[in-house]
Amino acid sequence: SSLMQIAYLFVEAPSNGTRKALLRAILGAIDGLIGTEYAMRLKRETTIDDGALFTAKTLSNHRIGILVIDENQFENFAKNVWSDDFVKFYLALLNLGIPVLLLGNPSAFVKIEKNSQLLRRFSTYGWHKLVPSTSSSEAWWEQQFIPGITKFTLCDQIPSVDKINKLTFKLVGGNPGLFRALWTEANKIAIRRGNSEAILELGDFETAVKSPSYQILLDVARGIRTGNSSRKYVDIPIKDDKPESNSTAAQNRGGPSNSEISKATTNIAAKLKSNETRVQNNKIRNERLSKELNEDDLRLGTDAIAKFARMNSDQDELNI
Repeated sequence: SSLMQIAYLFVEAPSNGTRKALLRAILGAIDGLIGTEYAMRLKRETTIDDGALFTAKTLSNHRIGILVIDENQFENFAKNVWSDDFVKFYLALLNLGIPVLLLGNPSAFVKIEKNSQLLRRFSTYGWHKLVPSTSSSEAWWEQQFIPGITKFTLCDQIPSVDKINKLTFKLVGGNPGLFRALWTEANKIAIRRGNSEAILELGDFETAVKSPSYQILLDVARGIRTGNSSRKYVDIPIKDDKPESNSTAAQNRGGPSNSEISKATTNIAAKLKSNETRVQNNKIRNERLSKELNEDDLRLGTDAIAKFARMNSDQDELNI
């Protein structure tokens, strides 16, 4: 008999945020890759713990080089009632020597960032945050991204890369995803002109900006450029452009100014109030869930996965 090694496995986090859906997604990805039927066998496991151990064993048997979990969002990970169990499962895989790469919106990982042990474990090879370009002349944007993506076109001729970069930067806010959408729309306009040759013109970008498919994205670009000053978007960091009063005087006398103390006190009070609200909401939600879930789902903290992940002790990874 033989087992096929899988160098990397790409899985999208389940939108409904349940543990069984995650296990099914992982095993289903293996099935789709090598033609096995592990997802069907998962139905035979009577408990979630058994299913998790079966999934971990399957990943280990196939010597998964790295497990990539994409599309982690605030709602399906950080806010998820099962988020702690997800983390336990990922730690169990790390203890088996299976690297885990988590991708998604930064807001999904706020709980991990606040736990030093988890942060240490999940940042072995780095904790990378991708941010928009702040300038059209930024090296990765001007020299790598724009020249690279403009090679993908069905047009016979396109303007110079430098002209495209200067014209479009403010329209996309330095965001690669927004530029891709604008680039695609401008190419469509050029092709639809129906001439013997498809020639992309700079005016096509101005037309593309006014198209229904990009108008809503233009507002996102403005939000990025202004630091989300309107506070319309929950996933764009808010930039505070207000100058700090008495900052120089405070530094000279070696202490914070009265305004800084007042601001800090206000922030602390707001965070405490927010934390109390969150705890109360979690309590209400957990009480509701406890009435709907079965006995197996209520076995938290002392289940096999928790022991397997060794959450109660600070130990090094297993030697494989």
